[in-house]
Amino acid sequence: MLCNVFLKTLRDMRGQVLGWGLTIAIPTMAMILAFPLIQSTLDMEELFKFLPEPIRKLAGDPSALTGLAGFLKLKLLDSYLPILLCIFAILQGAGAVAGEQERGTIDLLMAQPVKRWRVLLEKFAALAAAIGIVCAMISTGMVAACLITDAEADLGWLILAVFNSMPLVLVFGAIALLGSCVFRRARHAAMLAAVLFIWSFFLTLLIPLAEALRPWGKLSLFHYYTESLPLNQGLQAGPVAVLLVLLLMLVAAALFAFERKELTV
Repeated sequence: MLCNVFLKTLRDMRGQVLGWGLTIAIPTMAMILAFPLIQSTLDMEELFKFLPEPIRKLAGDPSALTGLAGFLKLKLLDSYLPILLCIFAILQGAGAVAGEQERGTIDLLMAQPVKRWRVLLEKFAALAAAIGIVCAMISTGMVAACLITDAEADLGWLILAVFNSMPLVLVFGAIALLGSCVFRRARHAAMLAAVLFIWSFFLTLLIPLAEALRPWGKLSLFHYYTESLPLNQGLQAGPVAVLLVLLLMLVAAALFAFERKELTV
């Protein structure tokens, strides 16, 4: 076993990082490559008029869909990108400690001359690095596809938009990590994070359809993600700061729980 927990954890995730990165990057490239054809054959604003009212409310401003950035924000950045990355983070965070216990490798891990707090921080740092690599793969694919199609898009904004998902994704990863330090089974930790993820996602999704839910919007983590980078605007520091503060609190809680966890197999 590598004495460096960070490198070992990252090495163990290399196959999953490659798989998840390609799973997201390839369809994203396909969407960008197909966008000129979609744009030339469909009048997006005219098509928007025939959509049901609830769908129009969810989609927002129809004029934004005429550009590549608006198209990607609706089809990628506000939908399957954060969903898939959060699933990846939840699975990895849930298995960080409880998974080692279930596999019977926790004793071997803790036999290394490394303190508990450092083990946990290095595992979480490896998760953050893995998510960063996946985001880099997605961004590289997006830039390549934009250059191939000569698309009129702010590449800097698109790259920032992809990496802007990291605070939200890491928060859900930290929730799963905390669960992994509290529960003995990885599936219980994953279930905790998954319930909060589903509740948060659907609350944000339903707010445009139900005015009564609007006061509860700030209880959703996805609210801060969607507010952090408006279309064709710069990064909004406030929503990002909320997610980062929450992330630090969750990691601190996980460290506290790990220090007091009975690490029996």
